Amino acid sequence: MRGARAVVLGYTEIPLGIAAGPALPFPVADTIDALARAAIGWAKG
Repeated sequence: MRGARAVVLGYTEIPLGIAAGPALPFPVADTIDALARAAIGWAKG
């Protein structure tokens, strides 16, 4: 991860495992969470 500023959690199981452990020392992007938020925003119009 040389030079990486964040990590993308692209598989559905990975965020579940990450959430069960200690906080990570770097930003992560949970794609399932992002998709759910986008779907809710779209549904609200």
